[in-house]
Amino acid sequence: MWGSNIGVFEVFLGVEGVPRDLMERIKLLLDPPQPIVPKIKEPWAAVTIILTDAEGLFKVLMIKRRARQGDPWSGHVAFPGGFYLSSDVDTLTTALREVAEEVGINIEPESVVGMLNVASPVNRPEVKVAPYVAYLEKEPLTKPGIEVEEVFWAPLKGLRREKVKVDSVYGVLEVEAFKHGSHIIWGLTARLLNELLNKLAPLL
Repeated sequence: MWGSNIGVFEVFLGVEGVPRDLMERIKLLLDPPQPIVPKIKEPWAAVTIILTDAEGLFKVLMIKRRARQGDPWSGHVAFPGGFYLSSDVDTLTTALREVAEEVGINIEPESVVGMLNVASPVNRPEVKVAPYVAYLEKEPLTKPGIEVEEVFWAPLKGLRREKVKVDSVYGVLEVEAFKHGSHIIWGLTARLLNELLNKLAPLL
């Protein structure tokens, strides 16, 4: 049992057993961030999963999208993000631009510590989403953009999936979701959050 974890702890320890910087520890557990340049007419989007351990508690930034008619993700809890635009250099540029627009945080590329697997929402399988992970030592001030109803931080430790019923464009569905207070995190966001929890498990 313990043998399988020895390598992880050896990697996490620096000279004479001194723990390395937390940002470096996170990088070791994630794939390196890859900026992607989409082909013409290929629909891509990007999100940024922002982590902080302010006050010694690992937290992730989430948004609740403002309810809008015709928006398939209207009112959903999500990570800041949106569609790649032709004016964006690549998907990493998209991710950081959307963070600034939706929550008012300017993230430097150096703060992006990794990425998760490219995924697609069930209701738009043709769209590929590049999920980047950023780490900030201090919890930044946020300012919700016009498409955002609420910005909040959810502690990673203790988040568990459970079956809940949600309203969707397909009617009422029973899905696996995470709950944080009154917020229900489901769909692609829940899938990405579950992947993040699995990869960062040694730190939680």
